[in-house]
Formats: sequence, structure tokens, C-alpha cells
Amino acid sequence: MRASKFLLALVLLDPGAAFAAGPNVVTAVQVTGSAGAAEVTIRGSQPPSFTSFALVDPPRFVVDVAGGDFQGVSPSLAGAGAVREVTLRSFGEGSVATARVTLTFVGEVEPPDVVVIGNEIVLRVQGLPGVAVPPVPVAAAPPVAVAPPAPAPAPAPTPVVAVAPPPPAAPVVAAAAPETPLPPPSVKPTVPPRPNRVELVGFRNTPTGSTVFVRLQSPPRFSASEPREGVVRVEFPLTGVSQRNDLKPLDTSYFPSAVTRIVPSRAGRSFVLEILLRERVGWSQRIDGETLSLDFDPPARLAAPSPAGPGK
Repeated sequence: MRASKFLLALVLLDPGAAFAAGPNVVTAVQVTGSAGAAEVTIRGSQPPSFTSFALVDPPRFVVDVAGGDFQGVSPSLAGAGAVREVTLRSFGEGSVATARVTLTFVGEVEPPDVVVIGNEIVLRVQGLPGVAVPPVPVAAAPPVAVAPPAPAPAPAPTPVVAVAPPPPAAPVVAAAAPETPLPPPSVKPTVPPRPNRVELVGFRNTPTGSTVFVRLQSPPRFSASEPREGVVRVEFPLTGVSQRNDLKPLDTSYFPSAVTRIVPSRAGRSFVLEILLRERVGWSQRIDGETLSLDFDPPARLAAPSPAGPGK
């Protein structure tokens, strides 16, 4: 049974599956922020399938929405807070169509938190402590010369005319109009997020790196971060597990990969996955349907294998 689940997860990672339901049209990209922090929201027409990765010199973060295209969105947006600029670009056609969103940062930042909410990808960026965010320059208005006002002419003398007072008017009493009650303000009901459930946690080693994947009952809502050196933490709010085996750690230290151990746990009503690394490496995340995958680069160095024991 476990083997059949693993094969199904591999099918979900087919890059052409994202286009099967039609293109994901990105209709809005919003940037908000304050000094040292920013939030970028990418809104599509369906739950996204995407990959993300970081670039340096200058520091940037890229999100590639699979099967995506832009509609009615400016190709360049002014930044806010820790984000200097956001640029948009489409390339490819059909099953390989991609909508790319690139965030250029003001300086060094923490790895962005990526949260998927329905059809939206939300990127939360926090600048590193001690990195100053320069204010956006505001052009000063040019001075305007104002001519002094001309002196006003002297008023002409007004003749005095005696006028008889008018007769008093009869009082008029108007009937008060009935008050019309105002309609109560409309309140938009808030729809609470639906709980989710983990069906499978797995690991796969490849010649180009390694992948940790989590398959759920419905498209995942999650946040990913690096709380400390050598640890990647992924939290799924309002998410439970299908069976107790999904809470057992996975020892992957025998593979020649950067991932040495995968530790699942519960934190309140959230499912948490901590991925322990042999060393800090580059990694990216992508969503294909109900499966979240985290791809890790291979490590720069591996521990030397222990010498074989003496033969008999």
C-alpha cells in the first residue's frame, strides 16, 4: 500500500499536469511593506503549481508559476520596504508556459516565507538586522514665483437710501416628513479555512540532489523558513495526519544528499516538518496539485565513508 502511494506522488509531479486544467491566469500582483519588511501577493485564476529559488548579486527571489500567463498586470512594479522592485515576464507555450515573478531586494534578507492561500501565493520578506533600507527619493517641487497682488481700488461712496420695513410674513408650519430607517450595513461573511490532512511524507534521492515531498488531501497551505542553521521548517496550519506512522522520523543520513533527517510533529492544530541538513545548501519549493515538494541541491562535501572491517 505504501508503494502505491509513492508511485502516485511521482505522477503528481509531472510538469504537464499543471496545464491540464487550463492556464493559470495571473490577474494581480500586489506589493505592500514598511521599513525592513514587505509582502508580495500573486493572485491567479486557480490554485498554483510553482517553483521558487533565490539569486544573488543583486539579491533576488524568483517564483515561476507553471502554466501561467499575465493579464492586465504591469510588467514592472515599484517595491516597498525590503523589496526594491518586482518584475513580471512570461515565456513558453502550452504545457511549458511559465509566468515568472522576480523580487529584487534592497539588501540582504531572510529567506522569504512562502504561503499558499487558495489561488494566491503570498511572499513575506524580512530584512536582516542591521541592514538599512534607504528611503524612496521624492523629487522636490520647483520654486514658483508669485507676483505681489495689485492694490485694491478705493471703494466709491455709497448713497444712503431710506427703505420702509416690509410687512411681517405669516408663519408657515410644515409637516415633518417621516423618517426612513437606514438599511443595516452589509457584513461580508468570513469563510474559515478548511482543515487538511497529510496522506504521505516521502524522500527521493536523485543524481542532481534530493526531494522531500508531502502529499495531502487538498492543495496545501503552508509556510517555509530556516529558523536556525541547518534546519528547514515547514508548517501546515489546520492539518492532521492520516496514520500515526506519518509522525515517525525518517533517517536519510545514509544517502549522499544534503538531507540527513526528516522529523514530523504536531504543534497545536498544525503539522510541522523539520528537515535537518548536512550543510546549508540551496533549495526551492513547488506545488503540484495536492503535493508540496522541496528540492535540495547536493552538498559540497560529504563525510568520508568509514573504512571496511577486516575480512574473515
